[in-house]
Amino acid sequence: MLNQLYVLWASATEASFLTPAERKILLARIQNQQQADGGWNTTNMDERERKDDSPEPTESDGYATGIAVLAMERPGIPSPDPILKRGLIWLAANQQSDGAWRALSINKQCDPASDPALFMQDAATAYAVLALETRK
Repeated sequence: MLNQLYVLWASATEASFLTPAERKILLARIQNQQQADGGWNTTNMDERERKDDSPEPTESDGYATGIAVLAMERPGIPSPDPILKRGLIWLAANQQSDGAWRALSINKQCDPASDPALFMQDAATAYAVLALETRK
């Protein structure tokens, strides 16, 4: 599902990437994965099992929410769309005090100070900022 979000995002400028029917199906899949708090969860969007068999996080995170909102914005979902609005609200409410958005690795549980954890945090922050900026 994560790779499909990148295709959906890119399809806004390259219509040949998805047919209108494929776009509609993908948008429905994204919307169905939105969590009760308005965000999305990275491990729910990836079918791989974690390498270390640690419990998969269930809470929403900045990486999944940022890319889901960004991908939905690009095809021109109207601003009043309640699913998109809830995602934007989640992003606005979940920025950390250091300016970043939290993300968790789909591969394994990581020390928050490790390079893989910091990479995921950087990616989450980038997508969150792009999603929030695109909506302006």
